[in-house]
Amino acid sequence: MSWRYRKDTFQNIADIIASKDCSLTLLARAPNVKAAFKRQNKNLLEYLIAHLQEVIDIALGDKKADNDAVAALCMFFLTNQSPSFTAQFSNNPLFLMRLSKYITDDSLTERGLISFARILEFLVKVSNGFVLKMFPNRDKLIPMLLRHIKNFSIYSLLCEITDHGHKVTLEYLESINASKLIFEALGNDTFLNGRILTLLTNIISSGLPGSPLVTFLVDEKQLNKIFTFAMSDNQRVSSQSFKLLLEITGLCDEDLEDSDDEDSDAHRIFTYIVSKMPEICDFIGSPKPFCAAKSVANDLLVSVISTCEKIPEKVYKLLDSLFPRFFEQPTRSSLHCLYVKLLNAVVDRDDDYFVKYDLRPQIVSAFEKKDKILAAYWGHLHKITQRIIDSKCHFKKDCPGWNDYLNGRFQTMKKVMSAGYGGPVPKESLSGSSSDDLDFKPPSKFYLMSERKNIQFITQDELDDDFDDRLALRGRRK
Repeated sequence: MSWRYRKDTFQNIADIIASKDCSLTLLARAPNVKAAFKRQNKNLLEYLIAHLQEVIDIALGDKKADNDAVAALCMFFLTNQSPSFTAQFSNNPLFLMRLSKYITDDSLTERGLISFARILEFLVKVSNGFVLKMFPNRDKLIPMLLRHIKNFSIYSLLCEITDHGHKVTLEYLESINASKLIFEALGNDTFLNGRILTLLTNIISSGLPGSPLVTFLVDEKQLNKIFTFAMSDNQRVSSQSFKLLLEITGLCDEDLEDSDDEDSDAHRIFTYIVSKMPEICDFIGSPKPFCAAKSVANDLLVSVISTCEKIPEKVYKLLDSLFPRFFEQPTRSSLHCLYVKLLNAVVDRDDDYFVKYDLRPQIVSAFEKKDKILAAYWGHLHKITQRIIDSKCHFKKDCPGWNDYLNGRFQTMKKVMSAGYGGPVPKESLSGSSSDDLDFKPPSKFYLMSERKNIQFITQDELDDDFDDRLALRGRRK
């Protein structure tokens, strides 16, 4: 299949536009109209620019389209970039004013919200956030969007704005005190609270230390409210609250060593989390299932252990209580990972931990039953064993079976884990050759048909649509 277009590829588009009864309805019937738009077909773009008002009216639902295909096509034109066409409306004050008035309309339908959100999200991406600075009544945009946060497209737009990360977008968020606006939207609806906490986490994850966006959230009043949500029974709200606290501590971590100011954001957040360590330990050690909330809470606990002058006794008690549960729940990998991470953080600070809490008997006992039970903790126990060896502790008494375990099971696992997986990997075997040396010829269409392979060959338009979908997905994963 050739990726090049012949000169007559879009002749049907030219013929439709040249006809006296040309309309968006007729263009929507052309199978290659999207490809023509992406390839910046001159005839099509000139027609669209001349009929821009109609395209916008149909996309926003102010003018009824002949059918859904026409409405979808108009939305496609306004949410896919073709420089000469996109420039006609992307920074047009009149168009932005229309969008501003559109979102304030109390009679907006769900479809209208989706249309608005998709268009503005596209403009934020294509302008690197500049559209937000140009947007009329920009200080009212976030509050208006928060009113409709239940709509997924509006929520997606808010995620794009808060997680955009570009300097211009951050300046916009700071200028309107976005942290305060979004934080004040927290209420009693757990579903909405989960989304709002996600937006706050986005702001912090793409923000800078010392930013007003951070300073507002590290105030004790705000931290208390976030921590209350973190202790809630709702898994999503709880885990997202802990993620927010973790993001704030991570952002301020570097500033903690560089600043002696007790009023700095770094000192305020770390002092607060350290004061809450006993409650976090109780939360992790509670009978509640080891789901996402406990894992993030543990990450938060680990992040502040290194800043403590002395590890609180609560942390030792938590570790001591978790190890028996380690074996009681043999297939609960989240618990095993949580325990090993917390153990490493404590051992990094306390060289004598393994002397005070001898884990060897339980490890030996577990491996004696290895062939009789189904468990997911063998690799974790191997890591713990290696940590015990590296600590070079001088134990007061010998552990029966420990040396046999070290010379037997442990060495066997170590050998397997250090060996190559299935021979040389491609990077090694092909290091001396280039891609040009690989003479790969895909099977022909006729061969596949002769072999009766159930293959459907897609059109150029479908290839283009698939490329757009994957490109959009990549953008959301940044």
